[in-house]
Amino acid sequence: MLTPTKTSSVNCYNRLNYIRTFDGTYASGITEQLKSSFEESPDYVQVYKNYDFDNLYKTRIFEGNEKDKKLGFKFLQSYPYDLPQFKIGDYVHWKYDHINLSTWLMISLDTQHLYDVRGRIMLCNNYLKWISNEGKVISYECVFEDTLTYASFKYGDAGVVQPNGTIVVLVPQNADTRTIYKNQRFLFNGIPYVVNNFIRSVNTNFLEIYMFETQLLDKDDVKNNIAYNGVEQEVNSTTSTTLITPDVNDILEGTTQDFTIQRYVNGNARQDVYQISASGVPEENYVLE
Repeated sequence: MLTPTKTSSVNCYNRLNYIRTFDGTYASGITEQLKSSFEESPDYVQVYKNYDFDNLYKTRIFEGNEKDKKLGFKFLQSYPYDLPQFKIGDYVHWKYDHINLSTWLMISLDTQHLYDVRGRIMLCNNYLKWISNEGKVISYECVFEDTLTYASFKYGDAGVVQPNGTIVVLVPQNADTRTIYKNQRFLFNGIPYVVNNFIRSVNTNFLEIYMFETQLLDKDDVKNNIAYNGVEQEVNSTTSTTLITPDVNDILEGTTQDFTIQRYVNGNARQDVYQISASGVPEENYVLE
């Protein structure tokens, strides 16, 4: 009885990626070949990014945790645009469930070769909320993970579990999130956590925040998942008034009456659109134009 034996474990696609000619003609050729067939892949998906729903991007999204079929992360490969269109820390929006748009966070990306721009994306499953020093509510979609199951891939494909807290929150790094400090408190699903450590050095657009569970305070806004850190939300008082002129209650049959409607908010005129209806009068007795 003859049985096949494995003689090589070489990944041909990866080998081809490393075959170069000195003048770059091979890289150029494989890029053009990929462009012509990119949309033919069963993994082809059009996505939006960073809440800009006017522009679509061509990608392929395929399994990240292929062996155990956990959601965890997925790989995104970009169409070989002339310049990379994605960066670490981007929000990526696509219909993972084939019905509604979901938001994913780009946590890694390699842009060395235009024909193989790819990175890891993770599903955003919570919101990071806090009140700024100015009393404004700041909110970002984030990846919320238990540190016992979250593995960082900064140091290799095997992944490293970070013993820095109870949970880890992944979020874009920007002017807002760079103000987050150690011992700042946050609420997730009604449970309070305090920042123990954060990692900003991996990429200027990406932030890992490690937290421990802490005690709930009386001033914590559990309903809206906003923890108290010494600053309370600014309350804006709004006065709205709608004026209809002229003040006419009776209109004779066969006559026309023009009205002007204007709404004022805190004394400022608003350019609103109104839907007008009449009550207490049979429809055959009037016409609204």
